[in-house]
Amino acid sequence: MIDWPMLINNFQNSSIGVNRLATEAGVPSKHLSDIVTGSSLEPPFSTAIKILDIHHDYFPDLHEKLTEDFE
Repeated sequence: MIDWPMLINNFQNSSIGVNRLATEAGVPSKHLSDIVTGSSLEPPFSTAIKILDIHHDYFPDLHEKLTEDFE
């Protein structure tokens, strides 16, 4: 499983931000804000693939940590 809140938090704590992530991924920012607010546990599949790829590009050192606590 993927720690989606941690993924979003990595962007919130950087100069990139969640809105830019949504823009770069070409996804509705609502998909990401739903994770932040807890109204969704994970994004839709197509959004998930896009933001995982972007996360890996920006945070290669943090990328593996998204699944560490779940294994």
